[in-house]
Amino acid sequence: MKNIKNLFFAGRNISATHMALSSTRVMATCALLGQAVGVAAFVANKYGLQPKELTSRIEEIQQILRDEDCFLLQTPRKISAALTYSKHNLTEKQFSNLTSGIERKIGSTDYVVEVEKKQEIIFEFQEEYCNKIRLIFDNDIARETYTDYDFKQYPMKRIHYLNEQKYPMPTGLVKEYEVFVKVGDCWKQVETKENHQRLQFISVQEKISGIKFVGISTYGSEKIRLYSIDVL
Repeated sequence: MKNIKNLFFAGRNISATHMALSSTRVMATCALLGQAVGVAAFVANKYGLQPKELTSRIEEIQQILRDEDCFLLQTPRKISAALTYSKHNLTEKQFSNLTSGIERKIGSTDYVVEVEKKQEIIFEFQEEYCNKIRLIFDNDIARETYTDYDFKQYPMKRIHYLNEQKYPMPTGLVKEYEVFVKVGDCWKQVETKENHQRLQFISVQEKISGIKFVGISTYGSEKIRLYSIDVL
């Protein structure tokens, strides 16, 4: 197929050792490869490029994937200038974690921000157009809070027998939250939600000069745990 210019392949079409293949032969990996190719095709179409010409757009492809919560090793997500240079009410460590672009625990280092329930997290910045707000919560990807062996080993399991106990929601996941945006001199509520997902997008589509997040409750954790909040 090397003579077909406008062609992408998605799947395990790689050459690897037996050991290396063990990390690529699962559905999640294949799905991510498909997602990466889909994003690459979108960017190629956007600029009228052939697949081999996309080397100049790799960072844009990576950022789109990271915005959709794909984990790319040693490729942190780029945080917006609005958040990076904002005035805020967080500690230096909390702000560093929230703007690190690393939205999970890596080894023994956890890049999460913990605050009390109903405690406001406020960012104020120069007015700019905001398409949407992006939130990343803690869904315990490594299943560290679970004691059930099968669930820790197979977190994507979807088969449950009638007599089996249902798996609970991750305790650190935020259940209820509110989000406000600053328009002019006023704060306007744009979202109040009962949540069950790690990634959330909130449509705004207007000029704003601030964001306020309030975590109300969780599925068991005493603290509100947040990995990311940003404007797109």
